[in-house]
Amino acid sequence: MKRRIGPLAALAATTVALAVVTGASAHTDTHSISALAFSKASCLSSRIAFEGPLTGPAGFLGQEQGTWAKLAVRNYNKKYKTHFVIRLGDNDLDPAIARTLAQKDISDKKVMAVIGPSTSGGVKATGKLFASAHLAAITPSATLPELTNGQFPTFFRVVPNDNYQGAGDANYMSRVLKAKRVFIVSSQEPYGEGLANIVQAKLKANGVKVDRDSVDPAKETDFSPQATKTASDTDIVFTPWQVATSAQTLSQQLLQQGKKAKVFGTDGTFDPSHFKPTNGYVSSFAPDVHGLKSAKTLIAQYNGTFHKSFGTFGPPSYTATLIAADAMRKACGKDGKPTRAEVTKFVTKTHIASVWGTVITFDSHHDPGNPRSFIFKITNGNYKFVTSSTAK
Repeated sequence: MKRRIGPLAALAATTVALAVVTGASAHTDTHSISALAFSKASCLSSRIAFEGPLTGPAGFLGQEQGTWAKLAVRNYNKKYKTHFVIRLGDNDLDPAIARTLAQKDISDKKVMAVIGPSTSGGVKATGKLFASAHLAAITPSATLPELTNGQFPTFFRVVPNDNYQGAGDANYMSRVLKAKRVFIVSSQEPYGEGLANIVQAKLKANGVKVDRDSVDPAKETDFSPQATKTASDTDIVFTPWQVATSAQTLSQQLLQQGKKAKVFGTDGTFDPSHFKPTNGYVSSFAPDVHGLKSAKTLIAQYNGTFHKSFGTFGPPSYTATLIAADAMRKACGKDGKPTRAEVTKFVTKTHIASVWGTVITFDSHHDPGNPRSFIFKITNGNYKFVTSSTAK
């Protein structure tokens, strides 16, 4: 994988000591975990369930998240002498499979928290099930704004919702790139459609002409129809997709048709191994930690353990898993009899360092405090951080 020039001079001023590198919580209070005793081995070996796409077109994203979740559990167990277990479950980006997987995890009484679902569609399919079971579900990547409107009271996320990323992307296209015409090709699923709607509204408010189409990038392999629909004066083709290979194909087909428009991808397309246009852009709900000195030790540990490249999906999964483990250990208390409701209560009170250095807390809606999205410029396949945004 080509080296990315990492984030963020803007973020550096807000970073904190990365206690998470050793699996430690950044918070010390009267409920300090180190002071708690455990009377039952069953509490020490409770399970954390991961739910995401492990196979299919977006399988590489779930695999990345799953390996980072495994690393988080390993580090947490070593630090606190617990024996928590992470169990990976594949929902294959299918809401029906997500519901079945959720019901399986709910029926397993040893499962005390869920990491995921990874996608907004998965959360919409399972949120009420987890709420009925009082089971905390902490997603590292589901960003649809409506997910935290109170309908799923046990749902949390460690990344900002699409209102922030959408506004930041639209403002960058119109104010920095000076785009006059943008073609939005959404992805026919909740994440892509939701982010596309936000970007479209903001672009129009900024005086940009917007064309719109949709396609399923997880099923299609030929995007020449979308390239053909791209007007000759289009500056940007915005693709809120989760399949990097599809974004790359579209970028190539635009060039083949002599179109000047650059592809601007999001989140799942942040993959230098597969989305490597000559000129393009990508935004993400999380920074690329490769450029953070504070994450150097953790990155070396990950590389030495899994021998895989990674993008921006894995580190949020690590942080979400530490939050779950932290809450589970607190819920064990002195009697060693935790309940799912107790775990959820402690998740609500989270105060822990993220992999990228900022402290994660949850607001009253269970969104993270101090949300920020990130934009990268791609030149000949090389990713370079250009800006972060707190716009909403």
